[in-house]
Amino acid sequence: MQLLLFPIISAFALLGGSSKNDRNGRMFSAMAAKGKVILVTGGNRGVGLAICNEILSSPKFGDDDILYLGSRNFVRGLEVIESEIVHKAKLNQVQAIQIDVTDQLSVEHCQETIQSDLEDNDRELYAIVNNAGGYAGADIQATLDINIYGMKRVTEAFLPLIAKGGRMVNIGSAGGPNYVAAQPEGVRKFLTDKSITWKQCEEYMKKCVMEGATEGNEWRLGYGLSKAMVNCYTMILARENKDIRINAVTPGYIETDLTRPAAERANKTPEEMGMKKPEFGAKAPVQILFSENVGHGWYYGSDAKRSPIDRYRSPGDPEYVEEE
Repeated sequence: MQLLLFPIISAFALLGGSSKNDRNGRMFSAMAAKGKVILVTGGNRGVGLAICNEILSSPKFGDDDILYLGSRNFVRGLEVIESEIVHKAKLNQVQAIQIDVTDQLSVEHCQETIQSDLEDNDRELYAIVNNAGGYAGADIQATLDINIYGMKRVTEAFLPLIAKGGRMVNIGSAGGPNYVAAQPEGVRKFLTDKSITWKQCEEYMKKCVMEGATEGNEWRLGYGLSKAMVNCYTMILARENKDIRINAVTPGYIETDLTRPAAERANKTPEEMGMKKPEFGAKAPVQILFSENVGHGWYYGSDAKRSPIDRYRSPGDPEYVEEE
């Protein structure tokens, strides 16, 4: 894979706003030296773009805050800022940055660029929204590489930059709990054990990859497995990082490039399949991002209520209460 190393550029500067060059030649709009800094991966389309819009419209996102819109393709990130982000009043607070979560060099370059900008502007990173994801059909390893290993690459690179009291929001899916629910009792117990380690997770994923997908279970064994691992990884991170609020959340059943083919195969519209618009899918992640009334190492449903990781909880059902 060819890696294109683009600088981050202020959309405000591109649109004619007041800006200045830093010592590396990058263009930045004039901005205050303090404020929250947030990175959203996969922010150029679908749920990721909706999350960016929801952040910008939130009263918790102040005039001195900065949002990095991460995009695998830098130009598309710029284009989407110019054409689709509706909160024009805050365009000077949005920065496009290239990051491909499946490429270690891309992640490292993104981290180095943001760290340099934080230092130059006397800022701290407030939060990461690990949103980038995908599905590769019967190729279980490829799905795991973007949905869980990609999340791990980003987390390991940026976790040291997150300030105390900061946040991490990992975008999960109901596919995770549904996957766990379909497993034998011993596996269910393993995948819900709060003392689970990353080494154990890797060993389990390798076993699943070796066994391979069979006809009819590609989605569950690839996508469902990867999202179950997101919940396990969230528990591990929360256990090891007490001073950062780390949670996972599902956006719900959302109409995106990932889900639309299911409607086409069923010869139905996305609405008939029960899919909601991306704007709906941004509500819970942003609430978990900013709310003070959230847990640590928990998984939340699309209604922003705590949910179990071993079975599906419908939005509107009573909130999950952990068994003693």
